[in-house]
Amino acid sequence: MGILARRVGQECPTYLEEDMNMQRLDENLLGYVLDAVDDGTKEQVENRLESDPEARQRLEQLRAGLEPLAADREEIVPPKDLAVRTFARVAEHVCKDRELPRAPLTIPSEAASVSFAWWRRADFLVAASILLMVVGLLVPAIYAMREKAQQEACKENLRQYAMALRSFHDHHGQFPNVAAEHPRHAAGVVIPVLVSAGVLAKNANVRCPSTGPHMPCPTTLERTRDLSPEIFFQQADQLSPCYAYSLGYLDADGKPQGPKVPKDHPASLFPLMADCLPPDANAANSANHGGKGQNVLFADGSVKFVNTRNAGFGGDDIFKNKANKVGAGLDMFDAVLGHSSSKP
Repeated sequence: MGILARRVGQECPTYLEEDMNMQRLDENLLGYVLDAVDDGTKEQVENRLESDPEARQRLEQLRAGLEPLAADREEIVPPKDLAVRTFARVAEHVCKDRELPRAPLTIPSEAASVSFAWWRRADFLVAASILLMVVGLLVPAIYAMREKAQQEACKENLRQYAMALRSFHDHHGQFPNVAAEHPRHAAGVVIPVLVSAGVLAKNANVRCPSTGPHMPCPTTLERTRDLSPEIFFQQADQLSPCYAYSLGYLDADGKPQGPKVPKDHPASLFPLMADCLPPDANAANSANHGGKGQNVLFADGSVKFVNTRNAGFGGDDIFKNKANKVGAGLDMFDAVLGHSSSKP
């Protein structure tokens, strides 16, 4: 993980132990939500929930994450003859207005006459054509379903951050301002800030599910403050490698401010986080989803997949400010989401 990761592992093994405990807690909470634990574990979980506010928060996050699955509870049973009728309709369409050549008459053997007497050469050709056509339709459909599932998993991950950002705003009256961490004021420091504030779990996933396995933020806010700015920015990409956060805006005096929804304007149009671009910010879309678009988290807590980076107010570019640079917006309407190591 580089200098920062080695330093974390050497200086604070208890932090890794806490992450393992949190993972075990999540497993027990998931079994509790699904009613899949024994009575002893259930009693332990309920005792933990009574005394641990963080455990209760994780329970609500898991319930919110499982809620979309409720639509699939009822199994839809297809008609028994659906496959036969489907192939029949396809064959009818393929063979419409086409006179098929007759196979030469043969005297079939007794065994062959039992199984294949009714098949003609043309029938085999039609069946092969149908099979190839079905495969040609299924393969793209499977890839599309996989991409959709990855997008939904990423959305669900961003919804965890939406709850954390909303809780932070409720307690502090504003969204996190990474500029306040100067000279360690990278966009990715928002993750340690949220964890330090107690609104985000320590093992929250900072990696888009479509790019690899679960990855927690490798450090804490206190440890980042102990690093020199030079060492900090050498490792800042690891804070939130897959997601971009708002760099805020410059007020009338040129002072960096945290992100703020303009008065009388809908929070549903104000972007706070998104799948990130590479550090150069010249790509059209995030690489997290094959360049086809990015999930964007808005200030109202909604998450939308958009196929363009112009998703801000009035089609504003969410990855560059009005001066075409990666940095704080030039006004409150100029929302800019920076890569983990981006500065306001």
